[in-house]
Amino acid sequence: MSALAEPPVLLVGDGAWNDIAARATALVPTLRAVTYAGPDPLPDEALADVTIGYFSGDAWPGRTPGLAVSMLKSPGLRWMQTFSAGIDNRFFDLVLAKGTRLTTASGASASP
Repeated sequence: MSALAEPPVLLVGDGAWNDIAARATALVPTLRAVTYAGPDPLPDEALADVTIGYFSGDAWPGRTPGLAVSMLKSPGLRWMQTFSAGIDNRFFDLVLAKGTRLTTASGASASP
């Protein structure tokens, strides 16, 4: 695996960030977070450096539209993880059309 050219910038819901911040920054000390508190999409300036998106469950359902638009407006988004298993929604088609790698939580709740 090659090193990233620049420190990764994660777009994530504020509640999810509160849950994962310590672990995430322990693993990737250079990680910077742009947290989403909603309900409106973030301004372009806040999204300019975003490279990773975590479509976190804390945005569901009330803040989902604002976070979705913020993800789509992020010009450098290279990878997005979604808290859900299914991606049969037009939003995910648009994410993939941008050339963004998409991973899901498929199997996260499955029996071992």
